[in-house]
Amino acid sequence: MRLKGDSVSQTTSLVLPQNQTIKIFVAAGRSQGMEFELFRPLMTIGRLGGGADIEIDDPEASRLHCAIEVRRDAILLHDLGSTNGTYLGDSRVLVTRLEQMSKFRIGSSFLQLTISPPFSRGVA
Repeated sequence: MRLKGDSVSQTTSLVLPQNQTIKIFVAAGRSQGMEFELFRPLMTIGRLGGGADIEIDDPEASRLHCAIEVRRDAILLHDLGSTNGTYLGDSRVLVTRLEQMSKFRIGSSFLQLTISPPFSRGVA
């Protein structure tokens, strides 16, 4: 899959939200308990040794399985043409929006998105 020039320029202009830390936590699977902080607005997730930004020990995951894209108004999960698919609940997804505590599956691993502090409304 090739990205057009416009898509690439939009991706490089994205910024992570200030005062928020976005993490991916491995809730179940061989890498259970591992946690990864998103430090760029577009990061890939895949099998250990496959060259993804975030690598998990799961032989059922593709080398570059999916990507998390952080936009100003949304966090998106993109399947990258993986062999076994990316799932939110029981539904296979190509692209979907993630919310605080969303769980998704790649291979036999379940991952969870956490945002902290979660959308603070100010100090009391």
